[in-house]
Amino acid sequence: DAQDFFFSSTRHLWKDQNKLVPDYKGNDIILYAFAAFFKQSRDKKTKLILIKKGPDVEGSQRLIQDLGIEDYVVWIDEIKRNRLEAYYQGASVCFGQFGAPALTYVALEPLSNATPCSSFFIDNNNNIPFYSTMPPVLNTRDYEKIADFMYSLTTDASYASKLSHESWLWAKENCSEEKL
Repeated sequence: DAQDFFFSSTRHLWKDQNKLVPDYKGNDIILYAFAAFFKQSRDKKTKLILIKKGPDVEGSQRLIQDLGIEDYVVWIDEIKRNRLEAYYQGASVCFGQFGAPALTYVALEPLSNATPCSSFFIDNNNNIPFYSTMPPVLNTRDYEKIADFMYSLTTDASYASKLSHESWLWAKENCSEEKL
């Protein structure tokens, strides 16, 4: 019954004791952003889809309960990578990771499917090669900015369409087989 949905394929690894682990994902930021979006929009037809994968699924489920958004979160079982594409293509926004500051496949794959994305990465480290053109990703850990981004994409069709095209075009120009 969802009118719009947001999607994260990132496994759940966010608890405080994991913050020093290089694979820390920061999924809690997604949950705070969704709760803030819901308060801003009061949109009971939008859902957040998450995958039951990772050591902190139970922690995510507890935080979802604490935030009062359990009726708007849909959990799916772990699926093969080739089945993620349908979720990427249908989502209004996809979320990458908000822990380790790296641009990963969980952000690049939605972009290649013309889906706007929010993630967190460092783009100005001269020691690590990076794309010459910045990807059209909302690059922040600030859950309120992410919530505003989500709201804009679900209420402004022309902005959503423009960012969708920019996402696809950036992926085509920077990550295609021809480019690589």
